[in-house]
Amino acid sequence: MKPKTKLQIRVVELSKTLPPILAEAETWAFNTLFDYFVYKTNHKAVCFECGHSWEDHTPKSTLLASIGGFVCPNCGKALKTLPNMKQSVKAEDYFYIATTCEEFQVLRYFYAYRKCKMNEKAVYHTVEVFQHWINPEGKTEVMAMLRNAMSHNLYWQWGSELEIRNKNDVYFLQATKYPKMEIQRNIKRNGFKGNFHKFNPSRLFSLLLSNTKVETLWKAGYYALLDGYSFEDRIEEYWPLIKICLRNKYVIKDSSVWYDHIGLLKYFHYDVHNPKYICSPTLNANHQQLIARKQRIEDRDRDAQRKKIEAENIAFRQMKKRFFDLVFTDGELTIVVLKNVRDVQAEGKILKHCVYSSEYHKKDTSLLMSARKGTERLETIELSLKEARVLQCRGLENKNSPYHDDILKLVNSNIPVIKKLIKQSA
Repeated sequence: MKPKTKLQIRVVELSKTLPPILAEAETWAFNTLFDYFVYKTNHKAVCFECGHSWEDHTPKSTLLASIGGFVCPNCGKALKTLPNMKQSVKAEDYFYIATTCEEFQVLRYFYAYRKCKMNEKAVYHTVEVFQHWINPEGKTEVMAMLRNAMSHNLYWQWGSELEIRNKNDVYFLQATKYPKMEIQRNIKRNGFKGNFHKFNPSRLFSLLLSNTKVETLWKAGYYALLDGYSFEDRIEEYWPLIKICLRNKYVIKDSSVWYDHIGLLKYFHYDVHNPKYICSPTLNANHQQLIARKQRIEDRDRDAQRKKIEAENIAFRQMKKRFFDLVFTDGELTIVVLKNVRDVQAEGKILKHCVYSSEYHKKDTSLLMSARKGTERLETIELSLKEARVLQCRGLENKNSPYHDDILKLVNSNIPVIKKLIKQSA
């Protein structure tokens, strides 16, 4: 895309002055992003890094062979056994380098690729696929290669040049950070001390430079409040209450539970400006009490509740019906979409959380799913339809189930399917 603004023109000019990636950074990336493998038979071992082979009579069935622990006598690399008997291995990943250029904070993202083949030396290469340029006011411009929209894996058009692009979500992907960083002084002044706390670095730097409330919360360690879609709107809405927490040095560790608890406090007409209620050291226990209390009130008038659910269900099904056929499974766990308000209510009752009482089913920007093992409900998932990512995943009483990591892995592996449905309905 041709640069149109003064900012874009300056970014294009400065981008040409950036030096090539250092060999030191490439070596770090290859050592950090990829594992080294050995091809093992009962009598022979082959290093997939340098191609060296040697006699090794350790049976494949032994614990040493199954978990790795080999060292190549030629290149000295610690090797893991291949999970299968393939004679070639390909791997890819991303990393980024934080640097500076004139007045800009620059984040340079690289695609790293490795190909290993039996009896051959591993082949590596890196390609710079996009850059984020953040000026002192927090405005961001993206320089990137063209994407191939038809590909699910390698979506870069490798012959294209880095040019100004629209700030698409694909340019905010997760990547591994190169440890040697150059950070602008004003970003350090505004609270950044080297730890991103799982936030996208470009968005964090932009917010620290442009939003004084985000700067205040970051300096105070209120990282939980800065997570999720449209958190800036919620911060604006709840700022008077957040300031009470700041004055009382009360750190909000779980923003979703805290926001939901404020909603329940308002429902029961508590004074939400009283630190006694909003700065509770037993927040989770108090939250569970209010959920149960509201449920008892609703259960007393079953006829009114039935009519309420029937009315809400019409709008709910209209909003989410395009996702009702989604089912993900790994053979043990199954993820299904909650298809009606009654099912959302049952999810909240069984897992004892506020997915129904806090009316998550009314949010048009969220998709509610249930993770199950057989007929047992394990966790409820809220997925953002704006960002196509998991916002929260809650088990019994808002705690993680033993399958929490596996559930997240299963959902995240199927994000491309969800994105496709979102685009179709746009």
